[in-house]
Amino acid sequence: MTSPESFTAALYSDDGVFQSSTQIQVADLETENVQYFQNKFRHLSGDLELPLEDKLPGEFDFIEYRVGSDLSGAFVMYYLHDEVIFASLLLSGLDEAAETELMQVFKFLLLDTGEEDEPTEEEIEEVLSSNEFEFGSITERPAAFQIELSNEEEAQQVAHIAKMDRHLAAAFFGLDRTNSA
Repeated sequence: MTSPESFTAALYSDDGVFQSSTQIQVADLETENVQYFQNKFRHLSGDLELPLEDKLPGEFDFIEYRVGSDLSGAFVMYYLHDEVIFASLLLSGLDEAAETELMQVFKFLLLDTGEEDEPTEEEIEEVLSSNEFEFGSITERPAAFQIELSNEEEAQQVAHIAKMDRHLAAAFFGLDRTNSA
C-alpha cells in the first residue's frame, strides 16, 4: 500500500453530532511531525488490547496519547491530567468488517456510562443503535473521525491535539501493512 495523498477528517461534538468534514492534504502537513509518529508506530503491536502510549510533541508535551490499533484502523485517546479530552478513530479502508467492529467499539467507548458492572446485551445494543456518532455516514477512506471532549478552558490544548492528530493519522495511513502479521 502506498501512502495516501489525502484523507478525510470528520469532526464530531462531544454529544455525537457531526460538525464538519475536511479533506486533509498530506503534503500540507509538517513533515517532521508525520515522521515523528512514523517512528513511534514502529512499536505498534497491531493488537487493540496492547496500545502504544506516549506524549505529544510540541508546546503541550505533557498531553499523553494512547493508540490501540489493528491492521485496518486505530483509535486514539488523548489525555490531559488523566482525563480524556480528545478522541480519534482512524479507518484505512482495508477491511470493511474490521472497520465496522472498530466503529462499534469506539462508539461504545465514547457512550459507555462508565459503570463498573459488565454491560448487559440490551445496554450494549442500546448504545450501538443510538443516533450519536454515526461514523458509518462518512464513507470516504482513509478517514479520521475526531471528537472534542473538553471544555472551553482547554481550547489551546485541543487545537494542538487536533493538529497533531492529523499528523498522527497521516503517519498511520502511510504504514506499510504488507509485512504485518
